[in-house]
Amino acid sequence: MAVLDRTWYNTLVDDDGSNTVGSVWDKADVNALMTAVDTEVNRVCVQLTTGAVQSVAGGGILNPTWDAEEFDSHNIHTGTLPYIVIPKAGIYQLGAVIYWDTVNGTGRRGVTFNVNSGLYPPVYHYVTSSVYGTYNHVSLLASLPQNATVMVQLLNDSGASASLQPNSRFWCYKVN
Repeated sequence: MAVLDRTWYNTLVDDDGSNTVGSVWDKADVNALMTAVDTEVNRVCVQLTTGAVQSVAGGGILNPTWDAEEFDSHNIHTGTLPYIVIPKAGIYQLGAVIYWDTVNGTGRRGVTFNVNSGLYPPVYHYVTSSVYGTYNHVSLLASLPQNATVMVQLLNDSGASASLQPNSRFWCYKVN
């Protein structure tokens, strides 16, 4: 947990016991204290999942939509949008588990994060035959500014389409 910001607290003056000197606490002061504590105790966290198959063309890129929220502590995701909006600057853990179909058994599948239209290096997985399909799992720490938009970007470098399967996940957690 980070240290609470004491800027406003340091402006308070102690009472000398006479009840005539010192800072008076009003609702705004108490609210500032509660907000600072809430910010540290209730960390931003969201985990999204998809319930529908989404196709990525051969040699294509897809920013998948997320149609279900398993949890969203600060309402940073809306509807089926492909992105989240970071409410407060800080260090965040971003993660995704992407499940692919078993039909297209060639090429590579990749996953990366797109932050404010800039890409992190992708993580690739070579497809091998499997009854269960293949998956990508990626997790990283990122320093994100307030109001940054973050989305998962999928890559398919094979000559045929590949499908993102239901129950793939995308998460974000504020670490500091």
